[in-house]
Amino acid sequence: GVTQAAMWQFPLKFNSGIMRARFNAKDGQLYQCGLKGWQTSATKDGGFYRVRYTGKPVNAPAEFHVRKNGVEIKFTTALDTASAADAGNWSVEQWNLIYSGNYGSPEVSTDDPGKRSHDKVTLAGVRVLPDQKSVLLEIPGIKPVNQMRIKFSVKAADGTPITSEVFNTIHKVPSK
Repeated sequence: GVTQAAMWQFPLKFNSGIMRARFNAKDGQLYQCGLKGWQTSATKDGGFYRVRYTGKPVNAPAEFHVRKNGVEIKFTTALDTASAADAGNWSVEQWNLIYSGNYGSPEVSTDDPGKRSHDKVTLAGVRVLPDQKSVLLEIPGIKPVNQMRIKFSVKAADGTPITSEVFNTIHKVPSK
């Protein structure tokens, strides 16, 4: 009943910032536009882009769910069980922000808000779920957090590398 958020970076490069991506109902293509703004390495002041579907699979995260014992990430394709279940292929860190009337915030420890740092999260295990597309990252004592970064380097069932990171916010951990 609480909105949670997660995002991953689309694996394409554009010459300007990107916002307002929309699929066109008539041609099924993805259209995006954007401007050069702060916090960007864009080389152009603006742009309008079309991303065409090539028919090739997009090996990427598709869903993110907070569970009482960790986080579940579902991918668009079946995963290689050995690489996906190897905790060494996953790295998790988290941090909080300080709410105030000021612009911006230092990134602070979730355990010690007086300390400017990210906290490394130790995984109790990584389980590939029966659908072969989802993994459960078991995180003992999972709790709400402003920012969590999950880095991974795994393989799809066909051996294709899937390397990326997911950023998420946890507002509430379910009790069931």
